[in-house]
This record gives sequence, structure tokens and C-alpha cells, in this order.
Amino acid sequence: MKNNKVMEKKKEEDYTEQDIKDLLIEKLDGVGNFQQTEFSTRHRPDFVVLGDDYFHYYEIKTAKDSFTRLPSQISNSYGLFTHMTIVTTAIKARKLHKMNVDVGILTITDLEDGNVKPIYRFYEQSHEWKMSIKKVSDILWKNDLVNYLKKFGFKSLQSKNMTQLEELFWERYSDDDCFTILNDILKHRNFDIRNEKERRGGKKQFLFQNK
Repeated sequence: MKNNKVMEKKKEEDYTEQDIKDLLIEKLDGVGNFQQTEFSTRHRPDFVVLGDDYFHYYEIKTAKDSFTRLPSQISNSYGLFTHMTIVTTAIKARKLHKMNVDVGILTITDLEDGNVKPIYRFYEQSHEWKMSIKKVSDILWKNDLVNYLKKFGFKSLQSKNMTQLEELFWERYSDDDCFTILNDILKHRNFDIRNEKERRGGKKQFLFQNK
């Protein structure tokens, strides 16, 4: 069902961040319930989609937002996500494309006629980013690391600081373990996730929204 309240807006500059989120949620297989999650302060995506083999970060930029922070947002995201997509207005999409950054771009209106689609794909990310276990550990809580390291018979883990725990974690897990760890830890946190959308091929995607 189309989000009629949002669709009634005519001008791109009228769309708020929440309006754009609503349109994007509608675009993502019609999944309407996103659950708030908590990442470390360096990684505060508007929302992400976590699947069996991808971790997609969506950053929303309204007509009033600038791209000042975007370079640091992109650099902080390498190694943590496989994909990053900016969802913005058609006018800002043209400006972003000229910045020559390798991120996907979605616009809230069609570039040709200005009509809401509700989401128009303007540019595809050229290649998938490789995830790094060191970057993934940045968004894990201390108890996450402790629980994973307990499997190796370590004692007194709670007395160790985060740096010590991360070093032990990196010694025992590799970049190939990123998806398994994220799917395992994030889906079992106390988030009361209300939707687990079955994807083609029987895969699941977990959707988390930061407010």
C-alpha cells in the first residue's frame, strides 16, 4: 500500500527525513516495522538492512541537509558495511554524483518528470565493500565479545577492557566470520524485532532503524 500521506507532498524540499524513510521502507519489500538499534557513536546510520550475505547502510539527506559530513561517514563505513546508499532529492543526487563517490544513490522523485515513484534508482554502487572483523567489532558491546570468547575457555573476561577483548576477538575470528557474527548477535539482542522478512531463496533480512 502506498504511503498516501507522504505521496501528497509535491516539492522535494517539503520532504522530511521521516517522510523519506517511510518511502524507502515501502520500497524495501513493503516491510513497515523497523526496530531501533544502538551502534557505537562512530556508526549511526539512519537504518541498515542485514542479510545473510550483505549489510546495507542507508543514509538519508533531505533538501536541507549538506554533504559536509558525508566523506567521513563513507570512510567510517568501509569495512563495516557491504553497501552504502544515499537517499536524497533529485537535485542533491546530481551534486552528489559529481563528487565521484562510490555509493549508491536513490532519489525521492524521478529525475525526468519530478513525480514520486516513490523511490527512483539514480546510481548503483560499482562494487561491494569487503567487511572487516576489526570494523565489525566496533559496533559490538562488551557482553557480545565476552560471550563469543567464552567459547574458547577464557576466564575473567569481564575484568578485561574493550581493547584487550577486541585483540583476543581478532585473533580468533576472521573477516569471513562477519556475517555469521552479525546475524547471530544482532538478531538475538533485546530489540523485540517485529519483522523478519523472508527473502528469495529462503534468506532472512533484519532491518534496524536508528532514531
